[in-house]
Amino acid sequence: MEKKQKVHFLQNAPVLLTWSIIGSAGAYTYNSIIFKYIREASTSTSRDFFLRMGFYIGVFLVSIPLTLLFDRFFNNNRYVNKLYGKDIDNKDILTKAQMIKSGQAQFYIALLLFTTISWWSFDTLGGNFNSWYRKYGQHLTSLRSSSEKARVKSLHSLASSGNSKPWLMKIFADRLKKGTKNEKLTIIWLAGSNSLKHPDIIKEIQNGIKSNDASIKNNSILALTRIMEVPGIETVRFIEEELKKYLTAGKKPPVQLVFAAAFLRTTEFINLFIDMFKINDETLSVILSYALVWVSGPTPIQISRIIRQLKHNISKGSERLKCMTTIALTFMAQSLDDESLAILRREFEAKSSDFRCNPEVFSLHFNEKKRDTINITKLTIRGFTYPAHGKVHYRERILRILALNRDDSMLPWFERMANNENINEYLRGLAKQAAKRNKNENQIADW
Repeated sequence: MEKKQKVHFLQNAPVLLTWSIIGSAGAYTYNSIIFKYIREASTSTSRDFFLRMGFYIGVFLVSIPLTLLFDRFFNNNRYVNKLYGKDIDNKDILTKAQMIKSGQAQFYIALLLFTTISWWSFDTLGGNFNSWYRKYGQHLTSLRSSSEKARVKSLHSLASSGNSKPWLMKIFADRLKKGTKNEKLTIIWLAGSNSLKHPDIIKEIQNGIKSNDASIKNNSILALTRIMEVPGIETVRFIEEELKKYLTAGKKPPVQLVFAAAFLRTTEFINLFIDMFKINDETLSVILSYALVWVSGPTPIQISRIIRQLKHNISKGSERLKCMTTIALTFMAQSLDDESLAILRREFEAKSSDFRCNPEVFSLHFNEKKRDTINITKLTIRGFTYPAHGKVHYRERILRILALNRDDSMLPWFERMANNENINEYLRGLAKQAAKRNKNENQIADW
């Protein structure tokens, strides 16, 4: 095509108008097909990328004839004339240069404007496809992938979108029915940690507690206790029966099952928790010590049973169990009798008590130990804050319990410990503060 023909083509209004109409129809048809495919059937985000590139190419091809029409009718063909070197008129050189420069700027501004309008128009006609794809579409494509790793990652992304639309919840519920074991465990965990409280999801998780697969069953139980504010009596009875099976067999129950029972905070489990100390597993005993004092509204008789078990832990337990027991006893400080206080004082003075306590951190995730952790020693109890990280003196924890008891008969003991050269200076300082605090000397203990 010769230069003259090109100029004629680019300045021919009917041709440009036909180009824009046919281009728009073609782009709309293409977009309708690929949008439907990506929404319903695509299995590769890489393929999605190239298909979506066609969308942007179509937008650009539609914008060009519209911009050339603008140049034809509103810009005196300045851009086309400049492009092919056609003289504008017989004006002086400076005037021509200014007109050419102005024409180019106007052309590119118009091109940007028409591109934006075309993009918005096609995107709107496609149901706001691009924003939908960024938020959901790419993850739904990955969910149809042959790679389980990609599918699991997409489940995490969809759950973190913060949207509880029915169609999205239906996807989770369907995966709980038909997905792989890893997908099911992922959704069960996501439901418990993100509180996906949709009836369809809860129903499938309730079905999961009847599964023959132990991991699905135990994680379903845990998720239910985290999702439901008031689990039904059937759930409570089911957890009780499961724990009794392990107790009868003398085997340690899964962590998820024990924490599920603890999260219910029901007094119906107190006797069962105490009986389970007989399994004689250190980690289990640590969690049970937490569970016992986390129970809501125990009766005086139940409190006595709890304290009796905790006293046994202090007297006979390992260093790790003793550490957790001091946390539990801090909850019960106001209920401790003279015998309990005497045991704690002897424990404080014992040479074997010179050790430090580590935080107790457990993962509620089904296979990642550093994800969804619960620190059962990160607590604030009656003004005392137990740190989440680092070691704490075992004796310091005992002093906290004794100081909270506020028994005036213990003042001489605090004063004696404050002057005891056999314990370190830090602990002597705490004992001194406890003594002064109990004497009402208006000094706030800095623990």
